[in-house]
Amino acid sequence: LMVRASDDPAAPYAAVAVSRLGVHFQYRAAAGAATLGPDDVLGVGAPLWIRLERSGATVTASWSASGTDWTVLGSAS
Repeated sequence: LMVRASDDPAAPYAAVAVSRLGVHFQYRAAAGAATLGPDDVLGVGAPLWIRLERSGATVTASWSASGTDWTVLGSAS
């Protein structure tokens, strides 16, 4: 799951994903900047709920096994 500032390949973004290794969060805070993260929770696998929430300029990534109890993975501004 990803949100981007634009469709430019160098645009700021935030992404959360589930892989066979766990849940991962990474982001680019400014256009052309390096990708930061990943913040990971290893050993947790699908099926999981993932979400990105935006509040002002901050995007927060979370995951849940139930869809009701959420664990914050990381934030980017």
